[in-house]
Amino acid sequence: MSAALAQTKSLRLAKWLLLGVFILAIVSAIVLLLGIAAMRIFGSVQLWEAWRLEHYWHLLLWRILLYSILVGFWLKVRPHVLSRPTSTPKRMIKIEVLAGLLITLLEISKAAVQMGWLS
Repeated sequence: MSAALAQTKSLRLAKWLLLGVFILAIVSAIVLLLGIAAMRIFGSVQLWEAWRLEHYWHLLLWRILLYSILVGFWLKVRPHVLSRPTSTPKRMIKIEVLAGLLITLLEISKAAVQMGWLS
């Protein structure tokens, strides 16, 4: 019985790994295509960076909207995640704080570039 259980777990793990590799390949292809499209539209990296700096505030509002949607989704999913036996509130809070800090640091670095503090 335990051999059959081990084989089932191995198959489940293999399926999840294949799904992860597939998603990674799809996301990589999308990023590559977007990069090619951006270079065709803007012509050079310098023009793309200039456009990005000119539209900083619009893009910031877009990112804030996306962050808000993610937080709303997380608040709905969080009780389900915490109900699992392997999840503890202390670990979950650590992860949430780290995610918040990561986003905050990314936005501060983008603001610093926009304000000319970093070049």
